[in-house]
Amino acid sequence: MWTTRNGSNYIKALCMAAFYARSEEARQSHSVHKLALGALALEDTLSKGLPIQKEIDIISTYSIVAQVQGSGPI
Repeated sequence: MWTTRNGSNYIKALCMAAFYARSEEARQSHSVHKLALGALALEDTLSKGLPIQKEIDIISTYSIVAQVQGSGPI
């Protein structure tokens, strides 16, 4: 039997799902942005002939591989 209370709970659940989806999208967007900045910094550092360890660390922190490894078993 469908009641107003059931409907309200269903709507709350949908809102929570939407919130989590937006949060995940924002997190991924942030990671991609940081990865792009790291790649640009790496290119700049390489062009100057300087050590690149800092840039490699930044890229590896925000890389897709690091995110997948941190997400747990697939």
